[in-house]
Amino acid sequence: MIEVLEKLFGSNAKVKIMRLFVFNPTDNFDINQIIERSKVTPTAARQEITNLEKIGMLKKRSFFKDFALGRNKKVERRRVSGWVLDETFEYLEPLRNLLAHVSPERNKEILKKLSRVGKLKLVIISGFFIQNWDSRVDLLVVGDNLRKGTLDT
Repeated sequence: MIEVLEKLFGSNAKVKIMRLFVFNPTDNFDINQIIERSKVTPTAARQEITNLEKIGMLKKRSFFKDFALGRNKKVERRRVSGWVLDETFEYLEPLRNLLAHVSPERNKEILKKLSRVGKLKLVIISGFFIQNWDSRVDLLVVGDNLRKGTLDT
């Protein structure tokens, strides 16, 4: 399914960035957060953000972000520039439905990835996976010796 969306929208980076914003509609993201969360290159991220901003899907926004200063754990709040989803984007709901559609092959892929994170005791799927956009949790995983890095991907 991801390959189809990649071909449909032109690039894998665009699909990842669109998914980030569509499924986190009220969150502000700066460029570093977008690169880290969507796992795309800085060049691709800047290019796709510019394109999504031009079509009206994203709005530029400045917001405050906390930065840790050194080892003494002191935190400083700084104003940074970033983007947020424009909730008035006319194709938002159809786009959300298209990006949320999970094919049976994708379900198998998710199960395969979850089997590599550690000894699972419980997996609860809700929210995004059942198109409940107001849910606070999409995936709850309980287990022993879970590998966070593997789980994050």
